[in-house]
Amino acid sequence: MPPSHLFGFASLLSAGITLMVLLIMGRFYQRKKLTGSGYGSYFLPALGAHLAGSIFFGLVHYFVLGKGDTFSYYTCISLVWEQLLQHPSHGIDMLLAAPGDSILPNHIYFTQRASLVVIKVGTLFSLLTANSFWAISCCFGGVSFLGCWAFFRAVIRINGASKAPRLHALFLLFLPSLLFWGGGIMKDALALAALYYLLSALIRLLLFQEQAWKMGLQIFIAAYFLGIIRIFVLQALLPAVLLWLFLLGVKQVASVKYRRLIYLGGLGVVLGVMAYFNGLPASVMGYYEWHQSVGSPQVSRSTYELPGGILGWLGMIGAAPHLIGLCLFRPFPWEWSSLLTLASGLESLLLMGFMGWTVYKRGILPSFHQLRQSPVALFLLTFCLILAFALGLFSGNFGSLVRYRMPLLPLFLAILLIIQSPKQ
Repeated sequence: MPPSHLFGFASLLSAGITLMVLLIMGRFYQRKKLTGSGYGSYFLPALGAHLAGSIFFGLVHYFVLGKGDTFSYYTCISLVWEQLLQHPSHGIDMLLAAPGDSILPNHIYFTQRASLVVIKVGTLFSLLTANSFWAISCCFGGVSFLGCWAFFRAVIRINGASKAPRLHALFLLFLPSLLFWGGGIMKDALALAALYYLLSALIRLLLFQEQAWKMGLQIFIAAYFLGIIRIFVLQALLPAVLLWLFLLGVKQVASVKYRRLIYLGGLGVVLGVMAYFNGLPASVMGYYEWHQSVGSPQVSRSTYELPGGILGWLGMIGAAPHLIGLCLFRPFPWEWSSLLTLASGLESLLLMGFMGWTVYKRGILPSFHQLRQSPVALFLLTFCLILAFALGLFSGNFGSLVRYRMPLLPLFLAILLIIQSPKQ
């Protein structure tokens, strides 16, 4: 995409207008809905930070990373946008087409279901912004911010922390990886919004028992988009949801004897599922090898090696602590090979430091007791451990790892905030 187009007057004007409109809308919502909430003052600064992160994401990719996927998506969006202007009926058919349809241009993104969703959403934004790359990027950043805000409010409500939400805002709204990877024209922004909307709706439904039809609709829509864009995240979430529902059901059983039978039955189901998916480890290793081969040298100049002997469930379970630690706490300082891995490594140090502070403040046994007494914390922890295990297993290089794990760090920090909360 030529610089004269990206940095032309029309493109920059549209971006400026879009920024102004989004901030005005945010200010109106803040005054209308959040006045007196105790945490509403964070809404507009967080929105502005996410919009700035989206622009920074585009600048870094253009000037440092050699453009990359975000500009490929924009090229595809521009093709559909031009058809909508020149031949509206043909453009509408392209918007409604399925992946690989003959009506679509000959580009690999038009053959992939997840990428096609990004193109269609981006095209809708392009109609509102005169197809300005920067304006569309801000719209994607705004969508991801709304997901972060929904989850932030849910955690604030769990902890009763509306009077002292600074750490909650820092960890759930202003984390650098959220601002950078959660912005721009990418699948990551839509996946982040879908995941956090899904988590907030599950919490509001199962914990606070809000309107079932409203939360159910939100869960369905968010799960649908998450399943298209990041199916492995939805697959990691499903066991955690089943565990939460299982624990809720067990609580309704008064007899200790019957509770133990239910626990044994649940263990049998888990073993049966593991036997059924016995071929999964080998297929996951294929993802790992692929990511090693396509690791972008601009994002990360290093790959990482997996421990040997994990082709099997017992081997994978034995390697789980290593893989989870790899996902959450690496790259280590001596593995920082770029500014992006440096930023990711600093976030890992933040997570380790806050974990240590939580254990020091609450104590090891009281922390485990707090965790055991909080179903929502167990739910989030189960999901995080499963997803961290999967990401550590198949990411293959730090460039992919720091991008895919972007939603995980705020979730782990949220768990620690729940453990620390006096309300728990």
